[in-house]
Amino acid sequence: MKKQLFCFAIILVHFSANAQSMRKNALESKNAIYLSLLGEGTLSAHYNRMLYEKREFFVDGKIGIGLVSGRGESIGKCISHSVSANFGQRHSLELGFGGTYYQASANFYEEEDGYGLYPIMGYKFRSASSRFTFRVSTHPMKPNLSVTWPISVSFGLAF
Repeated sequence: MKKQLFCFAIILVHFSANAQSMRKNALESKNAIYLSLLGEGTLSAHYNRMLYEKREFFVDGKIGIGLVSGRGESIGKCISHSVSANFGQRHSLELGFGGTYYQASANFYEEEDGYGLYPIMGYKFRSASSRFTFRVSTHPMKPNLSVTWPISVSFGLAF
């Protein structure tokens, strides 16, 4: 019985140590999923991947899908993408560019669709103790897209 308890304790310690090493915080993670309000769409979900990382600098890419509000009460869909350079670790300045393709109903008879490229300036927070990430950005000199917003707020989880 002692031998079985000893083996069980060894296995438990082993898996506990592995579980601890599997837990990553947002600073160590290369991937994140975001839920964004406004910005590229009225409501959108994004996958973010860190493409390059150095001490106080990293480059990431993002792709997402979402819903946009067209003219009046119509709802449409959008696909967005971006690439940005980030300066800092936990608190970083984000500079990059992105694009959004959208398709929405202009009225009952017409569909409005388009694509626009725009610069991105923002602030990104990555937690050192959890997987939480936060991002707020603005899209200055926004092209004349009736379905996008000049500011975006995103909450995410890193993995």
